[in-house]
Amino acid sequence: MSQEQKIIPVQYIPIEEDNEISLKDIVKTILKYKKFIVGFTLLITALAIIYVFIKKPVYEITTSIQLGYINSNSNTNSNAVSISKIYLLDPYATKVYLKNVYKKDKFDKIPYPTINITTPKNIKDIYNLNIDAYSNKNADDYLNKILKDLKNKENKKLKAFKSEINKKIDILKKANNRLKYELNTLNEKLKNTKDAQLYATILNNISELQSKITKNELTITNLKNTLSPANITPTHIIGTVKKSPNPIKPKKKLIITVAFIVGFILSIFLVFLIEFVKSLKEQE
Repeated sequence: MSQEQKIIPVQYIPIEEDNEISLKDIVKTILKYKKFIVGFTLLITALAIIYVFIKKPVYEITTSIQLGYINSNSNTNSNAVSISKIYLLDPYATKVYLKNVYKKDKFDKIPYPTINITTPKNIKDIYNLNIDAYSNKNADDYLNKILKDLKNKENKKLKAFKSEINKKIDILKKANNRLKYELNTLNEKLKNTKDAQLYATILNNISELQSKITKNELTITNLKNTLSPANITPTHIIGTVKKSPNPIKPKKKLIITVAFIVGFILSIFLVFLIEFVKSLKEQE
């Protein structure tokens, strides 16, 4: 006995995708809330405009200063004279000092004026300064305050340096006076010496004394030259001070443009969030 098999055709039933969002629905939603979108975007833009006009403008001046130094002449082994710089203030320590004292951050109650310090590559005694303040005059006064501070510290160091150099000169002068006294004594003794060997010994001692006296006098001359105003260079501005005619902060056009774009995007987001909340309530 055979059993008949019935073949039941499978009918395709399309499944509706409720979560599918068409471009047409998006446009409809945007048009539905167009007044809200325009109003919200304009509100954010207006707030940005109010901010940039209330915010105090910040100006900037730029300049370079060179740390003070003393030219020191020294004799090398080849009897040539080399010139080296003696810094009254250590360049690296001074840079750290300026950053700690004059550079402010966003947590300060009065954030301006402030400075930004950079140094050229392989040059330790030149500082490039960018000074920001609420006016060019304020920034210029801040620069003068920095220079005055550094010069006061330099003057104290210079005073101590000159005192030390003068002490060395006095010691060398006293040493030369003793050597000259010994030289005169040997010259008198040489006149009454008839022994040839003793005469040669005295002549040798006289030559050594004259060499020491000459060396000391040369050292005294070099030390005096070190204290000459021509060899002392105080901290000074290199070139000119560049001042910005227009404020560098706030950047009005940029802030307003960004506020407009952000306001528009945020309004679109809020519109779809509102629609989403409404759809949830309807489903409940």
